[in-house]
Amino acid sequence: MTNTISEAVILMAGSDSRLRGPDQRMLKPLISVARRPLISYTIDALAQAGITKINAVVGFESERLSAAVSRLIPAGIEMRFIPNAEWQKSISPLRFSSR
Repeated sequence: MTNTISEAVILMAGSDSRLRGPDQRMLKPLISVARRPLISYTIDALAQAGITKINAVVGFESERLSAAVSRLIPAGIEMRFIPNAEWQKSISPLRFSSR
């Protein structure tokens, strides 16, 4: 019996304040890299790997980000956006290392 992975999670809830630039409007997943939004590379790689359902955890500017990312989803992929109301809390690995 073979177990195949068909579902993935993408974490993109933070504000990415260091990358937004002077206008404070740019969202990291939408930064253009080689004329494509950064997140499109991840989505395409997941689709090529056989993933059929992507769960994206969103927080900062969630409505704007969800609308933009929705347009990037290829046919055959189910996309679900999961709101993280506590996106402003740090999830730094250093926070957990002291436990």
